[in-house]
Amino acid sequence: MSIVMRKRRQRGASLVEFALLFIPLIGLLFMSFELAWVIFGWAAVQQAVREGVRYGVTGPVSSGLDNAIKQFVTSMSVGFISTANNGTITVQYFSPTTMSEVTGQPGATNAGNVLKVTATITIKTLIPVWQPNGPHLGTFVAWTPTLAAGAADVLETGQTPPSE
Repeated sequence: MSIVMRKRRQRGASLVEFALLFIPLIGLLFMSFELAWVIFGWAAVQQAVREGVRYGVTGPVSSGLDNAIKQFVTSMSVGFISTANNGTITVQYFSPTTMSEVTGQPGATNAGNVLKVTATITIKTLIPVWQPNGPHLGTFVAWTPTLAAGAADVLETGQTPPSE
């Protein structure tokens, strides 16, 4: 066998080896992007909930505080909390002495009570996950993690609307 034929075979083998390694490496690259997207989504929702609690404890509105907090959290969530991803926001009030829920009761928004805001979203991702219990020895399904974030603080006395 001539040297020229041997070099051609080696080039072909190198191309096959590259193709075999390239596909899993691209998969790992996309998986790392997906994981980063999920972590970014959780961080964005967590920050939005913290800002929502801060907005609520400073008492910027005289009535309709729950709806104002929900709208504020939605606006601060960088688009992650929406009906498209089953986003839900819960606003609860608790008594500071017994930590029993007083949401909906008269005086629930009084100073000294604890305000708790939680948000839950479901992120749709592009990377499928292997599910072994599917038909034909398993199947790939979409990975849709549900993320939850919450924050709480005590409602302040002498509330004044924040400057925005």
